[in-house]
Amino acid sequence: MTPIELIRIKSLMDLSTGEPKVTIGLIDGPVYNNHPDFKDLNMKIIRNVPVKNKEFNLTISHGTFILGILSAERGSLAPAICPGCKIILYPLFSCNKSERNHKGNVISNTSYKELAFAIIKTVQAGAKIINLSLGFLNHSLNTFTELREAYTYAMQKGVIIVVAAGNQGNLGYNPMISRDHNIIPVAACDIYGHPLPETNLGPTIGTKGLMAPALNVKSTSSDGSYMTMSGTSVATPFVTGTIALLWSIFPNATPVEIITSILNGAYINRNTIVPPILNGEKALKALEKIK
Repeated sequence: MTPIELIRIKSLMDLSTGEPKVTIGLIDGPVYNNHPDFKDLNMKIIRNVPVKNKEFNLTISHGTFILGILSAERGSLAPAICPGCKIILYPLFSCNKSERNHKGNVISNTSYKELAFAIIKTVQAGAKIINLSLGFLNHSLNTFTELREAYTYAMQKGVIIVVAAGNQGNLGYNPMISRDHNIIPVAACDIYGHPLPETNLGPTIGTKGLMAPALNVKSTSSDGSYMTMSGTSVATPFVTGTIALLWSIFPNATPVEIITSILNGAYINRNTIVPPILNGEKALKALEKIK
């Protein structure tokens, strides 16, 4: 089984490659956008971070990988969910501002304040969906007021934020995740739908989140070829891309209708710390009933 088969989005991909009016804010590392799979890429960069040609760097490889899941050319080795959508890239961390945790997952050492600023700027640039495939080393309880304010600002503007649940293998609190209805946390699973040992879980993730494939997924690399990665960062753009396709197929749908369809489409017993697996086909049918 492939990731696309697990989350059942092939029918959506057959209907649309994504519309340019559905803009995805990608807050991540800088990207190598000269990869052959990005020859038709529609992208606006709203923060200048120099990238050397084909430089293999942790932040560049991560940003390039996530971009490939969303926007690589259809038919490539990357998932290439919604290449027709416009990407608004905000490189949050530069080449020396991220690292891997003990499990090999990328963690940004930027601040919540910097992330909040990036969210606001990305919303102001026109994003309808924001992908946050990142985490923090420090989960201090008193350092994220600005982030909450940025989440509220995005909600007021009708923007959906899809955020990685994190890769610490924890149960419970994660300051990146709020109960605001426009925030969708994403946990990671294998191609059989089993949660990865490192994925964070918890009541909020279980009740308002989704799970998507994230074990040894192949996508674009910053050296112009392909690589595999795992973790909730990888799972997140599968949800983002599915939302983008739904919004492309139903351009008049409201954010609440999109969120309701994608969450109810994956409905199982929500009295659990483990969220259901994303199901694009059921989300499409749910939207068809609404619209």
